[in-house]
Amino acid sequence: MTGQHDLLLDEHHFDDATDDRVRGELSELLPKQVYEVERQPFLGLMSGLTNYTMADEFRVKQALDIAVATGDLLAVGKDGKTRRRKGTSIKSSDILIAPPQSPIFFVPQLKKSSSEN
Repeated sequence: MTGQHDLLLDEHHFDDATDDRVRGELSELLPKQVYEVERQPFLGLMSGLTNYTMADEFRVKQALDIAVATGDLLAVGKDGKTRRRKGTSIKSSDILIAPPQSPIFFVPQLKKSSSEN
């Protein structure tokens, strides 16, 4: 069938500033969304985001990195035993869990200073 490639979504390419902004916004939004549901599959989170962001799965994992690393969110394997230590190691089949003790605030992702560019 001709024209099928046009129906597929191509990966979006962001410049550095847009990439940082999208990741920062998602870092603030995503932990709050997980706390609203308390427990959800990572793929469920991704499918819910597809209409709201152009961020791909890797960027979403990056955005969850600090929350998972600090324990503000738990990412566990489908077996319920394997616990991820950082957002970028989340597998598609993992479950995101809001721990019983919710944090007082969420730590936003650090932004690069102009001297680092």
